Amino acid sequence: MFSLWLLFFLIAAGTVAALLMPVLGARSIRQRQPELLPDEAQSNLALYTDRKKELELDLASGTIDADQHSLLLKELDSSLLQDDAGDAGPSRIAPRRWAAPALAILTVMIPLVALLVYLQLGSVGGLRQAQWLQDTRTAISAQPGDVEAAVATLERRLAEDPDNPEGWLLLGRTLTAMQQYSEAAESYTQLVRALQRTENNSSRLGSAWGLRAEALFFRDNRLTPDVQRAVEQALANDPEELNALSLLGIASFQAGQYERAAGFWERILALDPEGKDAAVLRDGIARARQLASGGEVAANTAEPASSAEAAGPDQLQSEQAAAGPAVVVKTRLSEAMAEQLKGTDLGELTLFVLAKAPEGKGPPMPLAVVKTTGADLPAAVTLSDSNAMTEAAKLSMFPQVDVIARLSRSGSPIAQAGDIEGRLSGHTLTPGAQTVELLIDTVIATP
Repeated sequence: MFSLWLLFFLIAAGTVAALLMPVLGARSIRQRQPELLPDEAQSNLALYTDRKKELELDLASGTIDADQHSLLLKELDSSLLQDDAGDAGPSRIAPRRWAAPALAILTVMIPLVALLVYLQLGSVGGLRQAQWLQDTRTAISAQPGDVEAAVATLERRLAEDPDNPEGWLLLGRTLTAMQQYSEAAESYTQLVRALQRTENNSSRLGSAWGLRAEALFFRDNRLTPDVQRAVEQALANDPEELNALSLLGIASFQAGQYERAAGFWERILALDPEGKDAAVLRDGIARARQLASGGEVAANTAEPASSAEAAGPDQLQSEQAAAGPAVVVKTRLSEAMAEQLKGTDLGELTLFVLAKAPEGKGPPMPLAVVKTTGADLPAAVTLSDSNAMTEAAKLSMFPQVDVIARLSRSGSPIAQAGDIEGRLSGHTLTPGAQTVELLIDTVIATP
């Protein structure tokens, strides 16, 4: 707020200075006129008298006749009048008695008018939100790498200021990244309530309901009545709310309603044909259309039912993984890292082997993840749709993934400073199983 008032002051000062300069200039001219103007008038009169005498002498000597004398005399009189008018112009500049009061009024009115315009068109709430977020980030930065402490700080500040939509949004996204979906859904509920109290903006309300629906969907892996209600609220406020449309597409796909799923995803694609998720959406639409046409469905149903019934659960899971892409990750410590960890009990470290969509091309949570301990190194782990975290985001839905093996000191799947990892970026998936080798060789400085 101090910066805003400083800006108002500078605008007012600049405007008043611009208005004051001509007034001061006019006052300077008026102060100089008593010295300059009498001499100029006297000089003009002397020239007039000399010229008139010359005309009378010319008439007497016969150089000019009476008509010429009369004409030249009229021109001389006219010239004198013009000189007097020019000299009298500045001298008639009267002191502007209203100038000082006007400047005082403008000095007060300009910042007031600017403030009223800002209150009408600007966002005081936005300034407060920005200051709140800045203070919160400052408080969180005092606890580097401690996600739980950051969440506690957010919760404490929101208890003091519950009408802060940006705070609830930040908390919900943080909890979602931590895979605490129930808590994230509650944060988004509080976001809805804060928006209803402070803004009642349909677009933002739709987005808040969509985020709540997404968190509940990730928690339950299906379109429950709670998810459905949140989706309906989202679309009632914003018929083009992306999360709601995406969830309806995923739920339709899971239910075998492939044509309907493609329709929802096409609506999302139409809103931003060149967006960061456009390629993923096009792949999903193509797959749904293919399934709707009976291509893959026919192949799947060609297998006799008796073979599926005879197979045990492990065999069915293995066949499901083989039907889509699978990545066998062979991971081990690099020689340098093994030397660095010499004497460390690797059994106290948690090993996460996971696949994620490349940055900006999919959800932030892993598409497939296996958890074990560092004592298992070197390890061979298979990632496939069978160990997806949610049906909403699986390995087979993406053409490329980042493959990561991470040794976590805290046991949290969220990367933190001090964790050790190896990474293979942009690995292209193909049908069936493929093997990659991954060295764990990098200490994470900042997550």
